[in-house]
Amino acid sequence: MTWNEIYHHNLEQVLAAPNSVLYANSFIIEDPYDHRVANPRSCNYEYTENFFNWILSGSKDISTMHNLPTGPGNRAKEFEIDFEGRCTAYGPRILDQLPGVVDMLLNYPSTRRACIMILDAEDQDVALALHKGETKCEYPCNMGMTFWIDEGELHMHTTMRSNNYTSTVCIDVFICCNLLIKVASMVGRSVGKYYHHAVNAHILPRDRSRAIEIMHEHHEKNVGES
Repeated sequence: MTWNEIYHHNLEQVLAAPNSVLYANSFIIEDPYDHRVANPRSCNYEYTENFFNWILSGSKDISTMHNLPTGPGNRAKEFEIDFEGRCTAYGPRILDQLPGVVDMLLNYPSTRRACIMILDAEDQDVALALHKGETKCEYPCNMGMTFWIDEGELHMHTTMRSNNYTSTVCIDVFICCNLLIKVASMVGRSVGKYYHHAVNAHILPRDRSRAIEIMHEHHEKNVGES
């Protein structure tokens, strides 16, 4: 299945699940260069490409992203990344750990320890403050990533604590697949498979009608092409 097919299949499953929440949602993208969905309602890729580049820059300035159009359903303009001096942006955390991951993959190709941890124990303070309504600082959805080499190819697994199927999952897949492609280039390996696991895959009540419209357009397009 292509990522476009996987996305719409999973979106339909989440829509049908009780309270529009699907637990332990996993999928595999066989070709990580295939990391876009067809329906522009699902993802603004101009924003997403800029988001990926912003992450790789290691920037802690969220105003750069606030000034970009995000597309329907994406509330990234509401997010902040500073909580009492603590930055929750992915970029600095990834760049701090990336050299060690690359070193391990280059020198110990059978390693099972090439991991980048995003969610940190100290982020619990952010989570509590969010529940109390004391901050808008983003609590990372991405828990961490693991890279490994098998039969000459570099593979990657991402664990998400939470994925919104009408906004963030397409952004996360784009970012993670492109990160896999970048790391594979850095270690001189072919790109393998991308594995994705979301503990909580969901559609918020306010986004449900848009999710139904996305599925309706997808089915209409498939009927028209059959």
